[in-house]
Amino acid sequence: MLSYLQVGLYAFLFATSIIIAIGPQNIFIIKQSIYQKKPYLAAFICASCDFSLITLGVYILSSYINDSLLSMLKWIGILFLIIYAITNIKEAINPKKNVKIESNKEEKKSFSAKNTIRLSFAFSLLNPHVYIDTVLILGSLGAKHEGYERLFFIIGASFASYLWFFLNAYIGTKMIYIFSKPAVSRSFDILVSLIMLAMAYTIYKL
Repeated sequence: MLSYLQVGLYAFLFATSIIIAIGPQNIFIIKQSIYQKKPYLAAFICASCDFSLITLGVYILSSYINDSLLSMLKWIGILFLIIYAITNIKEAINPKKNVKIESNKEEKKSFSAKNTIRLSFAFSLLNPHVYIDTVLILGSLGAKHEGYERLFFIIGASFASYLWFFLNAYIGTKMIYIFSKPAVSRSFDILVSLIMLAMAYTIYKL
């Protein structure tokens, strides 16, 4: 039993070292939190996608991901990040940004769970880095184990994702007051756009 726990702890620490970085999923969840658009649902979906990809990587996919597939995912991811960056720029110059976040209840209501689910899956599955981290790196490491050790590896690695994404959502909710001023909110949208464009360029250089 001790060896199983050691495998789980190793997977948790290794996965944590990979996912604690500024990535599209993290920025997306923090933004959902700041604008009170179902951040914990977004965190749950992003983490669950990681869990599914790690599991598939450990048992099946790690040996099937090839350069052609990664290249296709790369260009899809770049396109998605550019579109999202443009969307944020439009939000930043939107006159409605003069309305404070707390009082903008209409916008929060219009942003349905369906929109959150759609964007969460997009940020999780259209990002080539996700497949490199979960399927290739963690999947390959987990595949080296046998029997129940694989299961504990998956649990440990997946727990890191759930913990990190829910932490992002929680931190974002604590920053609502800071971003309640329209000027700060607008600046944040522009910053998100720049980060997304930088990430698109980083993916292009892969």
